[in-house]
Amino acid sequence: MAGNADIGPDSEPDFARLDAAYAELTRGEASRAIEQLRELEGRGSALAPLYLGHAHLRGNGLSQDIEKAIQFFLLSAKSGNASAKYNLGVVLDRKGEKAESQRWFQSAASEGHGPSLYQMYKAHRATDCDKALAYLQAAAGKHEAFAKRDLLRLACKGQFGLARQIRALLFFPFATLAGVAALGRKLYTGEIERL
Repeated sequence: MAGNADIGPDSEPDFARLDAAYAELTRGEASRAIEQLRELEGRGSALAPLYLGHAHLRGNGLSQDIEKAIQFFLLSAKSGNASAKYNLGVVLDRKGEKAESQRWFQSAASEGHGPSLYQMYKAHRATDCDKALAYLQAAAGKHEAFAKRDLLRLACKGQFGLARQIRALLFFPFATLAGVAALGRKLYTGEIERL
């Protein structure tokens, strides 16, 4: 996982239990999953707090509590988890804490986290077009569907010259369908959070 090179099976105290708890949590079997995640978090897991943060955010087996979700995301983010940094950025942005949310997006983007790169593009597109475009291209390179869509829109508007505009206009219907499919997959797998 980009940005999480040190977070994975080898760095977790018990990856098999973590994976099983996550599977239970996603199936709606929250009580046992929460218990296992709390134990793993106590043993130094970097991913268990991320999952506990999501559980608090959604109210999945725990009370829905944004402040507790932030605490767990912060704990995971301090372990170097780019996904937790991104989630912190999203939650803080929704709370109106724009400067702090941008700090977390920037931190995750510097590790190559696709959704965070896209957030940085959105933050810079009105003030620094060159920087925004660099973030957008980097996000598209990480297979971020919204970034690919926005790059295609820019190409259709002629941002990159006539030849690329023509190719983009011919490609647009296919890319739109692929983008919708990718978005559907992200919503289905929970990669995109509904807050």
